[in-house]
Amino acid sequence: MIDSSIYQLNEQMLRLNNYSIHHICKYLDDREKVTILRTCRFLRSYLPQMIYTDSISISKICQHPNYDNFANVIFDVPYVYDVPRNIQHGICLLYTSDAADE
Repeated sequence: MIDSSIYQLNEQMLRLNNYSIHHICKYLDDREKVTILRTCRFLRSYLPQMIYTDSISISKICQHPNYDNFANVIFDVPYVYDVPRNIQHGICLLYTSDAADE
């Protein structure tokens, strides 16, 4: 008779290590990263660690819990109090007052 413990998989064997998850996500766009990482509780714990690289408006992420994890930010508001820590590229839209044109 075959021992049933042979068929029991160790939980550690099923888990990917930290490096593997980050390496896989490096090749995905932001929407794909979020979709994959939301599949289970274990992978959901990696959401705050990911750096999101798609360009996004700062007005959309200002209340986001992972505010500092966005690398390409479009500054479309007149004033920003806190710039995300992991920003790599920023696009600033210039604002002019209508009174100056008159």
